[in-house]
Amino acid sequence: MMDREESQIQDPGRSMLKIENVVRDPRRFKILIAHGDAAIRRTIRNILQTLGFSRFREAEDGDDALRKLRSDPFDLVISARSMPLLDGLELRRLARKEPVCPAPFLLTGQVEEESDLCRALTKGKDDYLIEPLLPQEVEDRIIQLLFANLAPSELDVHLQAAGSDLAAGRLSEAHQALDKAEKKDPRSPLVYYFRKLVYDAEGRPDQAEEALDRARRKFAMVIRAPRQIDQLIERGGRFLAEGKIDEARRVFGEALAMEPNHPERTCQIGEAYLAHGLPAEAEKFFLACLESYPEDIHMFNRLGIAYRRQRKFSEAIANYEKALALDPHEENLLYNLARAHLSAGNREKAIAALDAAIGLAPDFREAKDLRDRLKHLGGAGPTTE
Repeated sequence: MMDREESQIQDPGRSMLKIENVVRDPRRFKILIAHGDAAIRRTIRNILQTLGFSRFREAEDGDDALRKLRSDPFDLVISARSMPLLDGLELRRLARKEPVCPAPFLLTGQVEEESDLCRALTKGKDDYLIEPLLPQEVEDRIIQLLFANLAPSELDVHLQAAGSDLAAGRLSEAHQALDKAEKKDPRSPLVYYFRKLVYDAEGRPDQAEEALDRARRKFAMVIRAPRQIDQLIERGGRFLAEGKIDEARRVFGEALAMEPNHPERTCQIGEAYLAHGLPAEAEKFFLACLESYPEDIHMFNRLGIAYRRQRKFSEAIANYEKALALDPHEENLLYNLARAHLSAGNREKAIAALDAAIGLAPDFREAKDLRDRLKHLGGAGPTTE
């Protein structure tokens, strides 16, 4: 039987495409998809999943979308121009008026609505696409919107302050701003390059040369680190394949030390353990990811896999249910929940989950096949998958 857990729930770190140049870790983004057509909502979700996004909410009309915007912060809204109860342009107007959502809007519409959309939207802040939607166009437009709406980080703010102080001759204040920047990100080469400029202005060539040398070394680390981390994680995977668990732990530790507190790397290591038949080890890393992203349905799904492979069926079911509480429109999670119920010996609940999955996606062949098989078998009690 095809494993939907492995093939259908997209891994946010697996298919980044061009979006990686704009968003370092897409798990932090939450996206609202508002459209009256369930099939188009699913198309949009599938496109976004291939770009690495995993935090979605859906709304089937404008009123529902506005309620969700009022109760939850979003980073991007993708909405139809025409929807029941409240159209996309009115939704955007109300969201900005209150304001409940400063995030960019990407509106979708028909050809005859294009001139209306073009006139109504703020250039750069928002944008539109004409249906039917093409994956490449969606990707390009999202990149443009996110890039146009990027807010400066705390590091950026401190560096801007240092630059202003340097330009105004306030060299002591420039050093203070750079001290704050260095505390925020001691690995940034820009901090040390700015420090070099301040030392130059102070007439301190030795300190300026030392700061420049540190900037060069930090820059080399920034360029080389991702490749080196990938190599370490691949090496750890090879150790796992050879049964060398201690060696794998050591190189995974080296990888995490090079980029501390990076959930995507933590997730990659969890995936490596899971792929090599060590679900208990994988569980630890997926739980660590959830500490950073407590609403990541992908992590709940991966935990469900890890628990099911440890035959901890109640824990697997609990994690699938947590994911479905966040996103009840994901038919693949319902399929995975059905398999967990089946492994636990509850055929009735498995069939109910499969019915729900098929209700969301009538062409879900694997769910139909499994449901028909279970109904044909009848009776109760454990069933072999």
